[in-house]
Amino acid sequence: TRSPTRSQLLSLLLYLDAVVHEAFQLNPPVGKTIRIMSLMMESHPSAPATTASRGRVSSLVLPKGTTVTLPMCCVNHSKAFWVRHKAVTPECLLGSGKARIVGAWGIRGHKHLFTFSDGPRIYLGCGFALTEFKV
Repeated sequence: TRSPTRSQLLSLLLYLDAVVHEAFQLNPPVGKTIRIMSLMMESHPSAPATTASRGRVSSLVLPKGTTVTLPMCCVNHSKAFWVRHKAVTPECLLGSGKARIVGAWGIRGHKHLFTFSDGPRIYLGCGFALTEFKV
């Protein structure tokens, strides 16, 4: 039998993994990501949004070429995705504690976090960064 690799050993340390997950959720290493729309997109949220001037928005159109800023911290702290606790509690990510993930199942990123982005533009060094952080 072969000896396990460093990343295989680190993935077995479940509590350490939960602490790292909690740390990256609360303090993402990158504050935001910027994208430019390659196609026009129209969105119709299930519930109208309220603007800062108390107006109501029932649809959103982003024309091709629009610059969109995605704040990692806002997504990782959103009550729409996560049940937040008053204290840092990595234990709630172990076992059945995954109940604290509310709507984040739609985020395919590392453990449903948006910290490393998502989709085809996900940060390629995610695994290396996590291993380095754990070591």
